[in-house]
Amino acid sequence: MATFFSAIVLVQSIVRGSTWFESYHQSAWAIIVGYYVAALVAGVALALLRPLGNTRLGAYVLGTVIGFLVYSSVGVLAEGLSGEIFVIGAIAGLAVGGLGVVAYDQGAPTWQGSGSLPKRKIIAYGAALLIALFLLWLDLR
Repeated sequence: MATFFSAIVLVQSIVRGSTWFESYHQSAWAIIVGYYVAALVAGVALALLRPLGNTRLGAYVLGTVIGFLVYSSVGVLAEGLSGEIFVIGAIAGLAVGGLGVVAYDQGAPTWQGSGSLPKRKIIAYGAALLIALFLLWLDLR
């Protein structure tokens, strides 16, 4: 998801001709770093708390925790450290926690075979990386 949202930011930067987002008071690079920091925090939590996903209630709790961590991480990176950010993150986490139940009901994938990516994803990630490097080059010129 971090790569998907980063690609959106990169496309918007190309269309606008600028990597600065005035409404957020941040550059595209800061926004992209924020997405990946949130993904890293959520990924570590998912790895540590994955056994919770063995029941429907546990899957909801897991989804809520992951949602809280993602929304709070992005909020802290965008707005700074404040209690309000964590309250908003908690509300958002409760709202998206049901996605854990959806994953449980559909049979969440195992860790086996997760080390390889399909060719389409490799091409998409490679294209996104090339676009990001091009935009970075434009900023440095």
